[in-house]
Amino acid sequence: MRVFCCVANLDVGGAERVICNLANALSTVGVNTTLVTGDASGGLKDEVSPSVRLVDFRSSRALSAFPKMLLEVWRWRPDVILTVGTHVNALVGAARCLFPRSVRVVARETSLLDAVFSKEGRDSSFPASKQFFLKLLVRIGYPQLDNVICESNGSKSGIVKYGRVAPTRISTIYNPVSFDTIRHRVDSSEDPFPRRSKEFPDARRIVVVGRLAKVKAFNRVVAAFPKLLEKAPGSQLAIVGDGAERGPLTTLVRELQLDEHVQFVGFDSNPWRWMAHADLFVLSSEYENMPNVLVEAIACGCPFVSLRIPGGVEELLTKVSLQERIVDHLEEWSDEWFKPLSTKSVEITRQFFDAPNVVRQYLALMGIAIPDSGEAKRGEGQ
Repeated sequence: MRVFCCVANLDVGGAERVICNLANALSTVGVNTTLVTGDASGGLKDEVSPSVRLVDFRSSRALSAFPKMLLEVWRWRPDVILTVGTHVNALVGAARCLFPRSVRVVARETSLLDAVFSKEGRDSSFPASKQFFLKLLVRIGYPQLDNVICESNGSKSGIVKYGRVAPTRISTIYNPVSFDTIRHRVDSSEDPFPRRSKEFPDARRIVVVGRLAKVKAFNRVVAAFPKLLEKAPGSQLAIVGDGAERGPLTTLVRELQLDEHVQFVGFDSNPWRWMAHADLFVLSSEYENMPNVLVEAIACGCPFVSLRIPGGVEELLTKVSLQERIVDHLEEWSDEWFKPLSTKSVEITRQFFDAPNVVRQYLALMGIAIPDSGEAKRGEGQ
């Protein structure tokens, strides 16, 4: 069985990490897995397992990389093409007639199409012209897909409305997160925060992780941080990630005179060490489909809060009985937020999101039987 996993690039992001985790997990059960991408130079390249065949088309645009992908498909004749990302999903769907008839095309939708395309759409960083053409491509391409996998039940309505996909062809499978890998990376790393000061025994360590983009709304955390300093002088905020909003965030930090308390970490290949040693992780986004970073914080055992936002956060936290950690504003900085997570909560989350459990659902959807150990070894050698 051959599976092609397709993603635009390997830059550090939730969708990109999902496809890397899926490709790695598929390869471990003996599936002959190829990861094809327009640009493999991003920060997640080293996260791809050696057992996964990596094909880099060295093209920054999905459209220009597509002819190379088409040739690769005809050359290797995969049984299943698994795409990730709205642009890639729509493009592959629109060109479905160019692929071998025997190939099954399964798309994973990582965005909330209701938020991206509606007039009330919250992603103000997405230009209207690009939104129009992407919306058109989705309407053309999505009906041609064999199956669409969404990250949360709440995102199904947008796929039906804008992609015109029958509900019977839409499945919800949660994001794969490698709990064992995270624990290994945490256990083998040191505390990255500055040493705690005896002068400020009540100081808190706060962390946010993700792309520095408007939709992540890290400005909300920065704006609320002076209130925490009133309660816990000497507290520190680590912003882990990089992106276009670094400049505006830096300006806000200076305006609020928080330079001594806010650290811009930039990209870190091991963001989990910050979570593991923080007193609180904060999710402040304008919306989230099913945030990997929140599951990763739970995997690290990091106390957290999330703002009440559209998407799958409430669905996630209700399933793992942590819905009390959804808040309406950040200025309170309640002591309740900093209480440790129970071992039971972490284990329940693992049952839903751990990569081996998730990949079984993918195999079932794609009609692939899990190989026995002998087949797995032969698959790794192909």
